[in-house]
Amino acid sequence: MKIGKYMKKDFRAVRPETPMREVAKLFFESREPVLPVVDEDGKLRGIITIDDFILIFLPEYLDLVRDIDFIQNFGALENNSFSLEESLFVAEDLMQEDVKVMEINDSVLKAGAILHRQGIPRIPVVDEGRLAGMIGQTEICRAIYDMEGQD
Repeated sequence: MKIGKYMKKDFRAVRPETPMREVAKLFFESREPVLPVVDEDGKLRGIITIDDFILIFLPEYLDLVRDIDFIQNFGALENNSFSLEESLFVAEDLMQEDVKVMEINDSVLKAGAILHRQGIPRIPVVDEGRLAGMIGQTEICRAIYDMEGQD
C-alpha cells in the first residue's frame, strides 16, 4: 500500500511570507491540524501545527506550571495578548523546518508508525522535493480498511 494512493491531495498550504492572520483563517476554514509551508516552486519549507499557532498566545511561564486549574481568570492574559492585526509574524517565523517527510512510494504503514512515534497528526508527502500531499490517521485507516477488504 503506497502513500500516493491514499494521501490527501486537496490541502491548503501557505508561503513563508503569509501573515499570521491568514494562517489563523486557514486553520479554522480548513479544519486541518497542520499547514505545510511551501516556496514559490512548491518545495516544502516546513510545517505549522495548530499547536504551534496557539502557543504564541500563551505566556511561556505556563509551561512551568503543572496544574493551571488554580487560575480563575485568564482575562489578564487575554488583555496582554498581541493582536493578529498588529503582528509582524509571518509563517516562516513559526514553521518547523526539520520535518519528517514521506515519499509517494513509501508504505502507508510506515507513515502510520511515524505518526504514532512522533505524535504528529499529519506528515507531508513529497515527490521529487515538491509537496504532493499530506497523510494522516484517517487516510491510514482507509488504507487498512481497503487492505482488509481484499480476498
